[in-house]
Amino acid sequence: MTPPIMQRAIKRLHGPSLKLATRSATHRGHASAVAAAAAKRPSNGPKPMLDIKHIRQHPELYERTCRERLYAAQADNPAKIIALSEQLVQLQHSGRGLRERANLLRRVLANPATLTDDSTLESLKALSREELHADARRIKEELARRDAAR
Repeated sequence: MTPPIMQRAIKRLHGPSLKLATRSATHRGHASAVAAAAAKRPSNGPKPMLDIKHIRQHPELYERTCRERLYAAQADNPAKIIALSEQLVQLQHSGRGLRERANLLRRVLANPATLTDDSTLESLKALSREELHADARRIKEELARRDAAR
C-alpha cells in the first residue's frame, strides 16, 4: 500500500487543475482565444502582402524595426527596394518612346490610308514596307532586351 503522502501527490498530479492546464485556449472559452483560432488562415490561403509603397515612403521605420528585432541583414532591404523602384521607373520611361514608335509603325503597317496627317506619320509613310518591317523588328528586339533586363 502507498503511503498517504504519495497518494495526495498522485491526486494532485491527476487532479482537475492539470486537466485545465492542458486544455487549449479555445476550450477555456476566452473570446480572444476563440477569435485567434478563427483568424488562422489555411495553409493554402492567401499570404499577407508587403506594402511596397509604404516601405518606399518610410524606409527609416523599417530599418529601425529590423535593427530592433535583431534582423541586421534585412535592415538594408528598404534602401534596396527604393533603388530597385527607381531603376524600374527609369526603365519604363526609357522604353516609352520605343513603344510609341512601335505603335505608330503598327498603325502605318495595318492601314496607311486611314491615318490622319501628322509630321511623324508623314516620315513613316515615305519609308517602304520592307523598311517599316525592319524598323518594327529592331524596336521589338530592343523592347524584348529591355524587358529581359527588368
